[in-house]
Amino acid sequence: MRSWIAVLAGMAVVMAGAWFSSSRAAEEARSRLLAGRTIATSYSIRIADFQELSDLAQKKYGPKANTVMQDDTVTTTVDGKVVATSTVKARVVEVLGMLTVGSGRNDMARFPFALNVSGSGERPQDVGEMVRARLQKQAPSLFDFNDFDWVNLWCWPQEAPDLGAKFADANPRLGKASLCLVRWRRGDPKVMLIGALVADGGAWVRDASRPLCRTLVERWLDAPEVAQREHRVDYAGCVLVHDPDAGARGPQDTVVEHIYEVRPDHSLLVIN
Repeated sequence: MRSWIAVLAGMAVVMAGAWFSSSRAAEEARSRLLAGRTIATSYSIRIADFQELSDLAQKKYGPKANTVMQDDTVTTTVDGKVVATSTVKARVVEVLGMLTVGSGRNDMARFPFALNVSGSGERPQDVGEMVRARLQKQAPSLFDFNDFDWVNLWCWPQEAPDLGAKFADANPRLGKASLCLVRWRRGDPKVMLIGALVADGGAWVRDASRPLCRTLVERWLDAPEVAQREHRVDYAGCVLVHDPDAGARGPQDTVVEHIYEVRPDHSLLVIN
C-alpha cells in the first residue's frame, strides 16, 4: 500500500492571462471583459520516496546520518554538517480558488471552485468553505459575498479528448479532467464552465497552453453534461497544471489559467 503526505501549497493572485507567443495572442479574438484569478494547490508526497532516501543515507553515512524533509527537499546531516540534499516528487492533486469576470473591477462575477486533478478520489464537497479558508485572508476583497450568491450546478470527470492534428507531433499527456458548471446568482446571473487537469508532457506544455486550452474548452462545451443543462454557458476557464510533480513550488510555477467569454454559437473570445 502506498502512503502519502498531503501538503497545502501557496497561493497566486493574477489579473492577466499567461502567454504563448505574441503572434499567437494577436490571432485570438479578444473579449472586452476583464478577468481575474486566485489559485491555490494541494500536493502529496509519497512517504516511501522519503524513506528510501533515508535508508540510503543510513547505509552510506552510518547510524549518525539524520535525514529530514522540508517541502520537497530532503536533507541529510552528520554531526550537524549537511552531506546530501535531494528532492522528491510533490504531485499536485487538487486545484482550488476563484475565477472572476466582469466589465469592471467593481462589477465582477465570482466563480469559486475546488477540483481534484489526481485522477482518483472524490470531489471536494464544501467548496465555498474550503476556498474561503485557504484564500480569504490573502485576498479579502474577493469574498464580499455569501454562499447564496453562487452555486455548483453540476460537476463531472471527463477523459482527455483527442486533440487532433494540432498536437499530433507533441503529446501533452493529459490526465482526466475535472469539470464543474458554476453559477453566479447576484445581479445579472452568469454561468462558467471550469475545467482542471494535469499535463505530464514536459516544460513545453506551458508555452503551448493557449492553443491547448482553447481546444480543450471547445471539446468541453460539446459535452452532453453541458448541452443538456438549461443554463447557457457565459464563460469558460481552463486550469492546466503543466508541471504536476513540482507542487512544492506553488501554483505560480506549476499552473496556468486561460479564461474565455463564450458566445451563443460557442465561439470563444479570450479574456486577458
